[in-house]
Order: sequence, then C-alpha cells, then structure tokens
Amino acid sequence: MKIVIKAKHSKAMLEIAYGAFGIIVVKIISDRMSINTLVGVDMVDAKSLREFFVSLGTRKEMWYGRVSWNRQNFSLTAICEPSNDVRFTVNQIETWSPEEVRYSIDIVIDFAQLAAIGKTAKAFAPPSTSAD
Repeated sequence: MKIVIKAKHSKAMLEIAYGAFGIIVVKIISDRMSINTLVGVDMVDAKSLREFFVSLGTRKEMWYGRVSWNRQNFSLTAICEPSNDVRFTVNQIETWSPEEVRYSIDIVIDFAQLAAIGKTAKAFAPPSTSAD
C-alpha cells in the first residue's frame, strides 16, 4: 500500500510506501529532481504517520495554520491556503555523505483530494511479518 500525493499543476509527486525492517521508502519527484530516500520508523512512528494522513482526510473545512509530521531528518507539513488548496512541504536532510544534502519540495493539491488521501491512509500499514 502506498500513499501518493500528486500536484495539480506540475509533475511534483510524493510517494510513501513501507519497505522492509521498519523502513519507509519516500519517493520525491519534481520538475527538477527525483530522489528516493529511506526513513527509519518504529511502530509508534508508523501509526502516527497513518493518523496524520487520516486526520487530514477527515477535514471537512479549510483550517488556519499548519500540521506537521517529523521523524529523523524527514518532515512533512500541510498548510491550507486561501485558494482552497493544500500545500504539502516535504523536507529531507541526507547525512550519509561527507556533506549534508537538503531536499525540499512543495506539492499543491486541491482541498478535495484530502479525502482520497485519508481513505488510502487507513489501509497504510507495514507488510505482515507473520510466518503463517
């Protein structure tokens, strides 16, 4: 199961999926870049990420301010704009190289898209680890 957020006026996209061993695979695409990055999470983090998207999906009215989800070097912020849009700002800091590398992208969607994202998020769960 993946959570996919596609911008309404550009090629920008965010895709979040579970990988193995408590890793979330994040794919960020824009007109200028495409990166895949890994974010380590425990079960509490994974549940809070799902709840972040489900909560956004249940909103019936626009809101003032921002809501965020942050873990390690990854952050995701949703801001409701007066134009009936929602701006997701994604920030990733890579520290695996000798230099710190920062990625940032804004993805603007229609407010109405939140319901579909929230519905998808309800099924967002790590792969089964049972051996049966």
